[in-house]
Amino acid sequence: MQHFLMLDLLRAYYWFDEALQEGLRHKGWGNITRSQSLILTNIAFGVRRASQLARNLGITRQAISKMLAEMERKELVQSMYDPTDGRAQIVNFSDKSQNIRDDAMELLR
Repeated sequence: MQHFLMLDLLRAYYWFDEALQEGLRHKGWGNITRSQSLILTNIAFGVRRASQLARNLGITRQAISKMLAEMERKELVQSMYDPTDGRAQIVNFSDKSQNIRDDAMELLR
């Protein structure tokens, strides 16, 4: 079987993300989807604009808006208009997301 670095990296990411999701479920956080996990990872890397999140995930602005609305209902993130550009929306972790972020960091360690 021929190995390709990109496929091996993707397989490792899937394994890692599934383990993280399962660990969070065991800690009582319910279902965090892979897409939500990717959004949270991007925010942790400093990606704040909804439009850039959509580009990074390869989805439409409408799809990212729907996902962010669901994540706001779960109190994982909060969205607001960018104070430097009122047409743009920025996303941050919500204050109430600190506990799940702490649990995720514990699982990552």
